[in-house]
Amino acid sequence: MATTVRLLSPRPRPDNDHAIQVVENALRERLGAAGFQLHYECHPDVYRRFSEKRMRAVAMQPDTAAWVALHTTRPIQQWFVRHRLPCVVSGSCHDGVHLPSVEFDYFASCFHAANLLLGKGHRHLACVAPRNLNASEQSAVNGFLTAVHRQANAQASVTAHDGSRADICLCLGKLLLLSPPPTGYLAMLPEHTLTILGYLQSRQWRVPGDAALICRSHDMVLNYVVPSVAHYQIDCVKNGYKTADLLIDIIRHGQGKTRHIKIMPEFVSGGTLAPLLLPRPITTEATQHR
Repeated sequence: MATTVRLLSPRPRPDNDHAIQVVENALRERLGAAGFQLHYECHPDVYRRFSEKRMRAVAMQPDTAAWVALHTTRPIQQWFVRHRLPCVVSGSCHDGVHLPSVEFDYFASCFHAANLLLGKGHRHLACVAPRNLNASEQSAVNGFLTAVHRQANAQASVTAHDGSRADICLCLGKLLLLSPPPTGYLAMLPEHTLTILGYLQSRQWRVPGDAALICRSHDMVLNYVVPSVAHYQIDCVKNGYKTADLLIDIIRHGQGKTRHIKIMPEFVSGGTLAPLLLPRPITTEATQHR
């Protein structure tokens, strides 16, 4: 029996954030105890421009028992479905793709985040999301929009930035030109949270007070931010263990019924979540940008 489980990723290991590193370590530990070894496979070209030939060269390696697919695009997920290779998606599956998966329930957490912001009096909410959404990010945006659209007097805006500081700031500047501008913000990533906080404060928006902010995820850097950031804490060790257990079961007993395991993130309140203070003072700078 093959004993190698391969983890497919678009990024070199040193570029992964802390959460992914913890998931990988937990995977490696659990798989190792069961007699399997985990091999990290970085193939950004397969993610950027998918081709059947390239994907086959990557996936059809000898001594491969199963795959873990990380941050995968729709074409990659569909390829594993078509070729019926044992594969567990770490994250969300794209619509219509039926692969076993272990994911944090970002739909539920971002639905919850939007309702928290609405409950604090914010009626125009913005989700600061990247242009090219992976399935987990799309699930988060869907949860956010579902909550807002259930409120008759609320509206939502979703950005489409390229991940750079400059483009995030450009998107935020456009949001502030809307009438009314959003006052409740949901950030996808901790690093984006820092940019949002800094940009709003540079435009004389008080956080909290004039605006509120929640981050969908967490990183150690948020522990040093003032004001403290409301965010969702994820159990990465639990994710890695459950992914490993699902892989081991598939390898030993076959794929059977497709299973989707969802882990609910835990909300941690912070100083960036507070009731909206009205009316907001209109500064000369803000007036010039309108």
